Amino acid sequence: MLTAIEFPVTIDLFGKTFLLHPFMEGLGMFMGMRYYQLLKWKDKESLGHTNSLLIVIAAAVGALIGSHVIGSLERPAELFGALSKWRYIWLNNTIVGVWPVDWSGWN
Repeated sequence: MLTAIEFPVTIDLFGKTFLLHPFMEGLGMFMGMRYYQLLKWKDKESLGHTNSLLIVIAAAVGALIGSHVIGSLERPAELFGALSKWRYIWLNNTIVGVWPVDWSGWN
């Protein structure tokens, strides 16, 4: 029948234990970028392969920064009360699979 899954889910590879969520997320990004590169090799676009890849990288960096900014704006009282605003923003994000952080020592 069905068995309960304990969270966070981990996998064992090469004698080390890894969290499954970041591993699968990284694998998905790697495969997506390789597929994009394969499609760009076949495409005769005037923009060029290098510029297209730079656009994708810029979009990924923008999504990373946006995720942290939006995540920190979810709790404005904690954001304004944090001693280090940049650290608070960097440690917050909108990704569902990240475990909760204890913010009690920040004020």
